[in-house]
Amino acid sequence: MKKLSLLTLLVLLLATGCQKEKIAYRFLAVAEVPSNPDEAKTALVNETYIHWQLDDEISIANSSTEMLSAKFSYGSTDEEAIFEIQNDEQAMIKGNEFVALYPHHANNRINGNQATIYLESEQGYANDGTFAPKAIPMAAFRNETSNIDLVRIQFHNLFGLVRVQLIDGTSDKKQLSSLTFTSNDNNIAGYFSVNDITTSTPSLTAGEGSKTVTITPETPLSFSGNTPLTFYLSLPALNGTGSTSYNITMTANTSDNHHITRQFTVSINRNGITKMPALVVTGWSNTDNSGSTTSGISGNGTIYRPLLIYTADELVKLRDACNSNSTDFNGADLTTHNWYVKIMRSDIVLDNDNWTIPFQNFRGQMTYAATQNSSHPGITNNSSMPIFNEIASRANVDGLIVKGNRSITVQVGSQDTYSPLCITNNGNILHCALAADASYIRAGSSSTGMGGLCVTNNGVILGCNCRATLVAGRVGAICLVNNGSIQACQTPSPMQSASGTNRATSAAGICHTNNGQIRDCYFAANTTQSQTQWGGIVYTNNENATIESCYVDAAGVIQSTTSVGGIVHTNYGTVDHCWNDAELIVDANGLGGIVHTLAGGEVRNCYRNTTASLTCKAGPAAGLAATLTAGALRNCYAYCNISSSITSSKGIVVSTIGSNGTVENCYGRQRTSTDNIPFYSQNNGTLVNCFHHLTTANGLSTYTDATQLAANLNAHISGSDIYRSWTVLDGTAVLDFSSK
Repeated sequence: MKKLSLLTLLVLLLATGCQKEKIAYRFLAVAEVPSNPDEAKTALVNETYIHWQLDDEISIANSSTEMLSAKFSYGSTDEEAIFEIQNDEQAMIKGNEFVALYPHHANNRINGNQATIYLESEQGYANDGTFAPKAIPMAAFRNETSNIDLVRIQFHNLFGLVRVQLIDGTSDKKQLSSLTFTSNDNNIAGYFSVNDITTSTPSLTAGEGSKTVTITPETPLSFSGNTPLTFYLSLPALNGTGSTSYNITMTANTSDNHHITRQFTVSINRNGITKMPALVVTGWSNTDNSGSTTSGISGNGTIYRPLLIYTADELVKLRDACNSNSTDFNGADLTTHNWYVKIMRSDIVLDNDNWTIPFQNFRGQMTYAATQNSSHPGITNNSSMPIFNEIASRANVDGLIVKGNRSITVQVGSQDTYSPLCITNNGNILHCALAADASYIRAGSSSTGMGGLCVTNNGVILGCNCRATLVAGRVGAICLVNNGSIQACQTPSPMQSASGTNRATSAAGICHTNNGQIRDCYFAANTTQSQTQWGGIVYTNNENATIESCYVDAAGVIQSTTSVGGIVHTNYGTVDHCWNDAELIVDANGLGGIVHTLAGGEVRNCYRNTTASLTCKAGPAAGLAATLTAGALRNCYAYCNISSSITSSKGIVVSTIGSNGTVENCYGRQRTSTDNIPFYSQNNGTLVNCFHHLTTANGLSTYTDATQLAANLNAHISGSDIYRSWTVLDGTAVLDFSSK
C-alpha cells in the first residue's frame, strides 16, 4: 500500500520595531512539486505523493489563540511550498503547542488538543488520475518545550483513498457529468472530531454531516475506448491503526440524464489507497437520477453545479421548496447549508403578486452572477416583503444587489420593522448592496424601523453598502440593530429622510443600535435638512458594544433641525480610533464632532481635525462631545472651528461635563485664533492632563510648542497598549496610528 505523507517545517521569526514581541510564521511544506504549477496540489505522482495547491490554507490554533489561517505563498522546484501567516498582532500563536488542520475551513474548530475538521460533500474533479482539491484532510500537533528557531512538524492523513475506474463498454459515447457515493453506514462528509491528534495515528469520529459525496467535473468527461476514467474518493478513517469498512452505493450520471448504479463494500486505511477493479458499463439506464428536470431549474445544488435562477418564477419555486423543508430539490437537501444557488439575471422583479412571503429560513449559499454596475442592478424588490425573513447560521448571501421603490404600509414579522433584503441575519451577508435608485418608506409612527440590508444582525455583515433612500421612525443604512459584526461597510451617497409624518426621528449612516462590533466603516454624510437626530456611524452604542476605525467623509454634510453626533449620537460602549471631518449643521439641541451624548463607556483615540465647520444655532456644541454625563473621553483631540451664537454652551473639546464624567489626556486647538473658544463651557467632572492652546482657558495647562505637547501626552500613556501615541505633523500634535 502506497503512503501519502507530508512534512512541514515551521520557521518562527521575531518581528522588530514593535512595542510587543511578535512572531511571524512561515510553513515550509516539503513535497514533490510537479512541473506544472497549475497542478501544485492534488496531483498524485505514482500514487505516492500529495502535492500542494496554489490556494491551499492551513488552520492553526491552540487554547490561547483563536483559529488563524496560513495561506500558500509560493512553491519552488526544490520540493518546497511556503505557507505564511501575516506578521501582525492579530496573527500570533501564543505558546509552544498548537494544532494545525488541512484544509482550512471556516467550520473547523480547534480548542487546545481537541479539534474538529470539516469536509465539503462536493469533492470536485481535478484531472484524470488525480483527486479533488482539499479532499484529503490532515492534522498536525506541535509539542515543543522551548522556543527554538526551527521546528519540524509532521502532518498525518485523516482519510484514506478509494480508486474507482469506469470504462464505457457500450457504443453510446456517453459523457460523465457526476459520480455520487452514498454510505449506508457513517457520514462521509461534514464534521469529524479528530482523536489522538498528538500521536502519529489519529482517527476520526463522525459528527453532523452527510452520507453522500459527489464528485463533479467542471465539464462532462468523455469516455475513450477501453481507457478508464479514474477517480479518487476520500473516506474518513474511523480507526487510526486499522481498517474502516463502508457499504457504498455509487451512481454515475451522464450529461443526457442516463445513469448506472452499483453497490460495493470497501475497507480503507488511514494514509493509504484501496484500488477497486475497473467497472465496465454494459448499459445505461434512461431514468433521470440527477434531478436536473424535477423543478425546471438548472443545476443540482452542488458547488460545481449550483441551482441557476433566471426568473422570478424560479426564485418563487426555490423559496417554496425551502419553506417546505425539501430534502430533494434537484438532488439538493435544502434543510442543510451545503447547497448552492446563483442568481443569473438582473431583471428579476418581485412584487406583491409573486412575492407574498419571503424565504422563511434560508440555509444555503447564494451568489449573484451578473456584473455589479448600474446596468445590472440585481433583484428588484417592489413587494412589501423582504427577500429573506431569516438567513440561518452558516448560510451565505454574497454579492446580491437589491433595488426597488416601495412604500410599506403593513407590519412585517413580530415588530413594525422592515428591510428589503433580510429581517434577521444569523449567517453572513457579504458584498451586498442597496442600489442608488432604490427608495423604501415605512409609513407610520416614530416606532417603525428600517434597516438597509437587515433589521437585526446576529451574524456577519461584510463589505456591503447602501445607496438608497430609507425612511422610517428609526433608520440604520446598513442594519437597524447589530448584535454581531459589521465590517468594511459604507454608505457612500446621500441618505435622505422625508419630512412630515414619514420622517425619521433618529438615523445613522451604518447602524441605528449597536450591541456588537462595528469596524472599518464609513458614511459619506450627505443628508438633507430634517427633524432627524443623527449619529454619523451609529445612533446608540450600547454597553459592551464597540465602534472601531470608522469615519465620516470630509466632503459630506450632516444637516438637521435637531441634534447630531458626528460618529455616535449616544454612547454607553467603546468608540476607538474614529474621526469625523464632515460639516455639521444643527438648528437646535446641540452637536458633538464625535459624540453628542457620552453617557457611559469610553471614547478614546478619536479626533476632529478639519477645516469643515461645526454650526450650531442652539444647544451645546463641541469638537468632540456635546454632553459628557458619564464615562470618559481619553487620548483625543479637536483641531477645528465652531460657529455658535450661544457662547456659553460651546467648547473646543467638550461643552458640558457632568459629575460622573472624565476627560483625560486630551487637548483642543481652534483653527481661527480670534474665536477664543474654551476647552469646555461647564465642568462638574474630572479633568486629567488636558491642554488648551489659549493662555487663559479654564485653568488648564497651556502649550505653545507642539513637540512638547506630544511629549507630555505620551508621558501620560507610557506603557499602555490601548492608547495610541502622539507625534507632530505640520506643527500640530496628532495621534500616530502607525505605531501599533
